[in-house]
Amino acid sequence: MLKIIGATLIATGLAAGSALAAPVSQNFGLLTSYDEGPSLSATFTGLPANITGDLTIDFAIGGDFNNPSIETFDLLVNGTNFGTACSGAAAFGLPGACTNSAPMLGQLVIGNAVATTLLSGGSLTVTFVGTDEVDPVNYQNLSEVTYFGVVFPERIFSDGVTMDLAGMVSYDAVAAVPLPAALPLAVAGFGLLGFAARRRG
Repeated sequence: MLKIIGATLIATGLAAGSALAAPVSQNFGLLTSYDEGPSLSATFTGLPANITGDLTIDFAIGGDFNNPSIETFDLLVNGTNFGTACSGAAAFGLPGACTNSAPMLGQLVIGNAVATTLLSGGSLTVTFVGTDEVDPVNYQNLSEVTYFGVVFPERIFSDGVTMDLAGMVSYDAVAAVPLPAALPLAVAGFGLLGFAARRRG
């Protein structure tokens, strides 16, 4: 019995001294474009190259996206295009038919293998690019609303705004646990094993 307890303590101590997954999330504040064919980017630096699980990008976007044949946007991460939204087919949790009168909530989930490759340089740039037909003439936000701690103000056609954007990047980072915090468990385990051996002898 002592051998089992000792071995368990050793395994627990060594495992605790290696790594744990720590959830991390970073918001990007309200970004606004006044350009036709808008492009908005948020860049995060100092990110870990080693994560567990998926990389998730949640966002709220408002703009002139009510014509699926010509008014769409692409979502790129570190230059890699992950698809087109508002083009008539559902994408990023958005319906194929989008709106030009309120911010819309979307999400991109990137699997661990691809996410690890994207994070290899320690930075992440998320870019939203609208087509040239996305213009300020037909974009309005009928009521003030808050997403990700960011206020999307009311917009009227004469504001000149083509696109508003806010969002959040989240992932589980691998965080090492300091060895001294785990060492007593392992030491106690070795002590029990030694005591069991002496009793047997």
